[in-house]
Amino acid sequence: MKRSKMMYRAALFCGATMVGLFACQKIDNSTSTAVLSENTLKAVAQTYTAEVFDEVMEIGDETLSLYENLLHGKDSLGHDSVGGRGGHHGMGGPGDRDSIDHIWHPGDSLRIGDLDSLCGDRGAGDGHLRLGSCTRISSDWSGDTLITTINYGTDSCVSFDGKVRKGKIIMTSIGDYFGGDAVVTFRCEDYYVDNNQVLGTSNVTTKINADGNRESLIKEEGSIVLADGSGTILWSSEKARIVKAGTDTTEKMDDVIEVTGTASGTLASGNTFTSQTQTPLVRNHLKDCMGVYVSGITNINVSDGTVIVVDYGDGTCDNLATVTIDGVSETITLTSFMPGPGKGGKGGKGGHGKGHGGGH
Repeated sequence: MKRSKMMYRAALFCGATMVGLFACQKIDNSTSTAVLSENTLKAVAQTYTAEVFDEVMEIGDETLSLYENLLHGKDSLGHDSVGGRGGHHGMGGPGDRDSIDHIWHPGDSLRIGDLDSLCGDRGAGDGHLRLGSCTRISSDWSGDTLITTINYGTDSCVSFDGKVRKGKIIMTSIGDYFGGDAVVTFRCEDYYVDNNQVLGTSNVTTKINADGNRESLIKEEGSIVLADGSGTILWSSEKARIVKAGTDTTEKMDDVIEVTGTASGTLASGNTFTSQTQTPLVRNHLKDCMGVYVSGITNINVSDGTVIVVDYGDGTCDNLATVTIDGVSETITLTSFMPGPGKGGKGGKGGHGKGHGGGH
């Protein structure tokens, strides 16, 4: 499915300059990626933007999972296990508040590098792919609302997925995120991914659905200011995120996640677009394939009349997606590929590409 006449590293999920993309992202050949079609680059820009905002939710998920691990028996700081499995992270309940304060005093911060369980080769053993050893997490309370700050600092903080991040994501939450209803808001503060500035908010309502799976309804509004000065990509999206496997634990490594929804916005070129998932986009942690979607199809309609189909494949754990326009297909490589702890992959050391792309 994913074979075509051209294969390139199109760096969907890491950002910097278009020059960097063209100069550095190739697959096993010397052909300049400048010959990648203009319409395929539109798909790259849209899917890159989708992933940047999608991963904000994943960062929050990883952070709350980290809290749970510390509270319930996986505290590598040397504290005794607190709280027991009787209560998920209520994010506002007095019992969980006391438990969290046992580890962090309000206003204090924890550096991820201080956690032994996250200091392996790539630190992804517990599924905390988008955090880095230099990331600091702090929490405080406002009534029953937990305010969590995920701080990548003001310098380049390399996360375990190979991306360079800086700035803060502020997460406010109330309710039982893992066990019931919760409302979570994410806000970016001087937040950059590989030098592209990410602006905006994400509002999330979470519940356990009729099938017993954790389901989140997500509304995103924001933009990405491209590092190469070529312009800004505007983004608006409404989607559903369902944890099809792994709802009954707070771990990330047993999750299978499906995402569906719609989006609209404006590319840096000035073209507007709309997109809709045709089949659910799947991220399969059970296959150690956390960083990218391994299946699912998105349709993109651009205001200049271009109709684009992006196919992430048949579930095979790889970092390829196929872009089809007017019956012509090109295969692009997702450089954020994470094949799991201790495994190699395409795209550089540890399965990562170097941070390039995004300026479309």
